[in-house]
Amino acid sequence: MGGDPQERFFDASFVHRVPKDWGEEHWIVNKEYCGKKLLVRKDRRSSVHSHIEKDEVLYLDSGRVLFELDGVERLLEPGDSVHVPPGSSHRFTGLEDSVMTEFSTTHRDADVVRGEESGHVYAERFRRQHGIVDAMSGVRALVVGDPMLDSYAQGLVERISPEAPVPVVRLESARHSPGGAANVARSLAALGARVHMAGVTGDDGPGAMLADLLCADGIDVHCEKDAERPTTVKTRVSSATGQQIVRIDEETDAPLSQGVECALVEHVRAAAEHRDVVLVSDYAKGVCSPSLLRACIETARDRAIPAVVAPKPRSDAYAADLEGASLVVVNRREAETLTGSDPRSSGEAMAQRLFERLGAPAIVTLAADGMAVCADGVTHSLGAHASRALDVSGAGDTCVAVAAAALAAGAGVLDAADLANRAAAVAVSAHGTAAVSAEELRHAL
Repeated sequence: MGGDPQERFFDASFVHRVPKDWGEEHWIVNKEYCGKKLLVRKDRRSSVHSHIEKDEVLYLDSGRVLFELDGVERLLEPGDSVHVPPGSSHRFTGLEDSVMTEFSTTHRDADVVRGEESGHVYAERFRRQHGIVDAMSGVRALVVGDPMLDSYAQGLVERISPEAPVPVVRLESARHSPGGAANVARSLAALGARVHMAGVTGDDGPGAMLADLLCADGIDVHCEKDAERPTTVKTRVSSATGQQIVRIDEETDAPLSQGVECALVEHVRAAAEHRDVVLVSDYAKGVCSPSLLRACIETARDRAIPAVVAPKPRSDAYAADLEGASLVVVNRREAETLTGSDPRSSGEAMAQRLFERLGAPAIVTLAADGMAVCADGVTHSLGAHASRALDVSGAGDTCVAVAAAALAAGAGVLDAADLANRAAAVAVSAHGTAAVSAEELRHAL
């Protein structure tokens, strides 16, 4: 092939990629040179195999891998290596997404002797949930709640203002995206669902921009326009490094006028006619009144479809308006408010109290601690999947959207919660309010 072999080793154009049930194998330079990168996915494992002649050393670059050599298991962490002599039976399992480097003598396909095949560690769950994600495509969802416009302004900070001890930001870029209930709608659309968004905005420029953004994502939009209230806009100003300096909120949480509320309730009842799920996303900006909540839940019940609610309670009196919901998704603080729980209570205890009070399955999201789920009176704890969180913005929206889509696709509450937990891990690994795609969710399984 010519050229310096060392230079070709690091040239990506010479990498031969081979998909595997456990991830992906990258042959460096060509298939005759036995240097490889093994991209091992979480909860995937190789076959149990040995080589007649091949002698290899594997080095863990990143992640965590459980390595089994001649029946003895060893946990590999970054910097660890393992020698696999010819004739040694071995298997590796990804405990998280990992990268290993393999150096070996010449490899021939006929040299390998395989036992148990490779694949997913939890094959039954994987197949079941993969089918649920596939079924999310085409789910017809109605999202009701407080739509918002998220605005991001970024620029250079080179001096302090002479007018006050604050940084001066020289604007370099600005962008806008759907927020609040509108981000929930966007999250459902990213999963392949057909989404109708119903809410209230001002009769103003931000409201028109928000409608355009949602339409660009393929979302049907019906927002009652109220000239007496502004569209909720949250503007985040940050430096070029991404450090947020200030957030400016333009909003009102005043109750809707009777006329606007009645018009929205009437629209919701009609829009739910051909839907598979009703999702209420309350951001406490005045849209989700007790009357609207009850209308959404009753309409879903009349049509025998799930009613999923993400509430924003100001007192435990809110719980009365959740009667009949199919699933309630809250964070720790919201669970405390709804149940009057001691802040020191465990997430599992809060989920149990929610179930007892509401008579409905409940998910309590616990940030870095994952989530607690209570369904049929039995409480479950689901650990977090994110290795690191870059930005938690919108993770709650992702969680409730995936849970609702899963229920509409025929999943049970535990599968819906597990899928939501995995999707939230994907969401927090990106900057801003990221919508998790169906493909990203499949990868997270």
